[in-house]
Amino acid sequence: MKKYFLPFFLFFTIGVVASVLYFGEFDFTKKSENVTSIFTTPSVTPIPTFSLERAPSESLRGEIVSLSGDIQWQSRIATEAAKIDKPISLQQGEDVSTGTDGKLVFDFNNAVNVSMAKNTDVGIVQTLPENIVFSQTTGNVVYQKTGTFPVSIRCKNLLVNVDEGQVNVVVNDINPNLITVLVNKGSTTVAYNSRTFVAVKKVIKEGKRFVFNNYTKTGL
Repeated sequence: MKKYFLPFFLFFTIGVVASVLYFGEFDFTKKSENVTSIFTTPSVTPIPTFSLERAPSESLRGEIVSLSGDIQWQSRIATEAAKIDKPISLQQGEDVSTGTDGKLVFDFNNAVNVSMAKNTDVGIVQTLPENIVFSQTTGNVVYQKTGTFPVSIRCKNLLVNVDEGQVNVVVNDINPNLITVLVNKGSTTVAYNSRTFVAVKKVIKEGKRFVFNNYTKTGL
């Protein structure tokens, strides 16, 4: 048995030395690191949480300044509006409306003040500082820009951007296709697509009035 073992051992040793000379120095440390990395728990990027009840933390919060008459409020998680009779805080994704005798004023501090007349509906679409967006489907609303954040109103197919100052947006109660934009202070930019899908943009100066026909997609 021993006479076969010595030649085998010499043959095995020569093979190992030849392999090292051929492939280069064997790095046992590197080998160990590679093996360890296989069993290391990979880093996982946390999935952002989303809350139906609460708007994103970076969004601005508003407060009702005054209210009277019939006021309806729809929260982010509600399927229909509920009547309110005292001031509450407002956040992105909510909706407020006034009835036949309702009046409502709410404010996003250092951003925008919104004053709603009767029979008016306003959706608080977005209140991120990068762009504050409201949607107005009915009624008469005065938007007062009080900060530097961009403020826009989507009124059916018309987009109204309050560049500076104060603008009054009115949806005609007899003909809801007629939307009037009156610039009380500063300037406002309006934009829309014509019926032939041509983008139109106009700057309305202080004291001027712009009337948009939502049906014909034309403005005067």
